[in-house]
Amino acid sequence: MKKNILLAILALVTYIALTESTLHIFPIDRCQVADFGTARSRDFYRFAEKPSGILYEHIPGAEGEIFGAPVRINSHGMRGAEISKEKPEGVFRIAILGDSVAFGYGVAEGEGFPVLLEKKLNEHLDTEVEMLNFSVVGYSTIQGLLLLPDKILGFDPDIIIIAHHLNDIYNPGRVAIAPSPVKSFFAQNSRLLGCFKIGHQLEARFIVNKKEELEEEFKGSYKDAYLPNSPIWSRHKDLLGWFGKISKEQGLPMVLILLPIFENFDQNYQYKEAHETLERAGIKAGLKVIDLSPLSVDYDKSAVSYRNQPNDPDHPNLAGHEKLSEVIYNGLLKEKLLPK
Repeated sequence: MKKNILLAILALVTYIALTESTLHIFPIDRCQVADFGTARSRDFYRFAEKPSGILYEHIPGAEGEIFGAPVRINSHGMRGAEISKEKPEGVFRIAILGDSVAFGYGVAEGEGFPVLLEKKLNEHLDTEVEMLNFSVVGYSTIQGLLLLPDKILGFDPDIIIIAHHLNDIYNPGRVAIAPSPVKSFFAQNSRLLGCFKIGHQLEARFIVNKKEELEEEFKGSYKDAYLPNSPIWSRHKDLLGWFGKISKEQGLPMVLILLPIFENFDQNYQYKEAHETLERAGIKAGLKVIDLSPLSVDYDKSAVSYRNQPNDPDHPNLAGHEKLSEVIYNGLLKEKLLPK
């Protein structure tokens, strides 16, 4: 009996090994290994208990590398140096809400536009400025809105910047939180497990209205998402309206920054209508709007030269972040939102 069991186990192991080897030699599209990546490490993210709907957040005090760049998370869950929650006397605070672009995907801490903007402001203003970067990789606009009353307003900001990427309209903010090291090893090396989606990314999804099932996740392009009849544009427009409502109630200026997609930096920029739609909605909501699209900004280089990776049109490199900080600085001056 024992011999038969051992033979059966040996046969099963041999079958699995042969199947695994075959899938590595002759890969099948649906049998992909999981890719948690350095930015999806359990060392940086944890599931959040509150506010309801955030689902995941930075681990305070985490340090390491994300997307090839050194990262430190302070005790408040923000990227960057330690700060006090209580605003020091005479300090002007700007809070930034955003996703991977404002977080500084792929660039060092001092190379992201929030830090570059802070340096520029402190060089040109008599008042000391503190930039509070609440951005998290994978967050969408709803996460920033939920963080306002429960976290951000407690730091007493003087301005709030909503750094808006075009993909922030898509409903679920998400990041993959890798499982245990053992499970991660098998998930990232076994194509056979990949065939059955076992051990793949644990995606944190947020449902806007828990009382109702959302429509099937929108699959259209950025351009489709911002059309008047888009099923997700109406909801997104309402979110901007809530930011405007809070801004008015709190007497707190909020600035909607429209981040560009780094491609077609000329009259052929294909997301012109999406930017215009967002600008109109932002103004109607009572927000200040600074558009960073190539039709509003004079970029002196090709779009590719501003990219962190040649094939990634979403995330800027140091040159891109420098340009963004320059344009945002000028926009804040134009809107008369800065102290002297």
